[in-house]
Amino acid sequence: MDKSNLVKYLAIIVMVFMVQKAPGQILDLPVPETWRLMLIGETGGFSDLVAASIDPSGNAYVVDRDANMVHKLDRNAFIQQSIGGYGWGNHEFDRPSDIWAENGMDIFVADYGNHRIQRFDRRLSYVGTLETRTTGFDIEQFGYPIGVVMNREGELFVVDEENLRIVSFGGIDRHRRTFGGMEAGRYRISSPKKIELYADDFIVVRDGNRLLFFDQFGSPYREFPSRFLPSYKDFAIADDYIFLLRGETIDVFRGELRRPVERIQLLPYLSDPGALQYISASSNRIVLMSAENVWVFQLLR
Repeated sequence: MDKSNLVKYLAIIVMVFMVQKAPGQILDLPVPETWRLMLIGETGGFSDLVAASIDPSGNAYVVDRDANMVHKLDRNAFIQQSIGGYGWGNHEFDRPSDIWAENGMDIFVADYGNHRIQRFDRRLSYVGTLETRTTGFDIEQFGYPIGVVMNREGELFVVDEENLRIVSFGGIDRHRRTFGGMEAGRYRISSPKKIELYADDFIVVRDGNRLLFFDQFGSPYREFPSRFLPSYKDFAIADDYIFLLRGETIDVFRGELRRPVERIQLLPYLSDPGALQYISASSNRIVLMSAENVWVFQLLR
C-alpha cells in the first residue's frame, strides 16, 4: 500500500470511530461561530423563572412560577408591568408554567394549577379564560397545561400534561383537534416539557429527551435525533432555527438537524452560564434565564 492510500485508509478509520461515539454525545466537529450576542439588559430578584416569550417590539414577558407572577420587560429589560399573585380569579395564578406573546396583541398564560389558559392583551389587561377540564367532551378536555402556543392562523395549542396529549382550539375556545396521544404510536407524548412552533407552523414538543415534530394537522412528522437532547437544558425556535441551550453554549440547528450550523459561546457574555436553565428566542432577540435572573441580548448575525 503506497503512502497516499495509507493516509486515506487511516482517515476513514478515524471518521468511523467518531461516528460511533456513545449515544447522548455530540460530534464536536468544527462549528461556525459567526453569530454574536450584545447584552441589552439584565433584571434579577425573581424566585423561579420558568418561561419567557418575546413580542415583535422586543418586549419580553416572563413567568415566575413560585411567585405566581407574570412580568413584562421592555426592550431594555426593565420591568414595565407585573400581574399575578396566588389565586383562581382573573389576573391570578397557581404555578403558571408557560407564556406566549409572539403576535404582539395576545398574551396567553398556561395557568397550570388552575387547569386553564388565561388570555390578556399586550397591556396585560384580562380578556378571557379557556378551561375545559370539567366539560362533557373528553376529547377537548385538558388539565395541568404545561405549554401553550398560537400559530399564524389563530389556532391555539395546549400541552395537556394530565392526559399526555396536545389539544388545539380555533377561535380561542372552539375545539379543533387532539393529537399526540395513543394514536401517535412512537410519537406518543409521555413526559412533555415545552412546546414551540417551527417554520410552516409545525408543532414541536420536547418530550423527555426527544423533540417531536407534528404538522399543522397533528400528524407525526419527524423526531430530532434523540442522542443530542440529554446534553441540552432547554430549546427555543425562531423561524426555522432551533436554539439549544447547552452549558456554556447555544447550539443552533437548521435543515436536516444533524449537527449545529452555528455555536454561540456564552462565557464572553456571562460569568456563570452554567446557572442558566431556560431560553427564548426571536429573529433578533435571545432571552436567557436562571431561576432568579433574566438576561436580554440582541442577536447579531
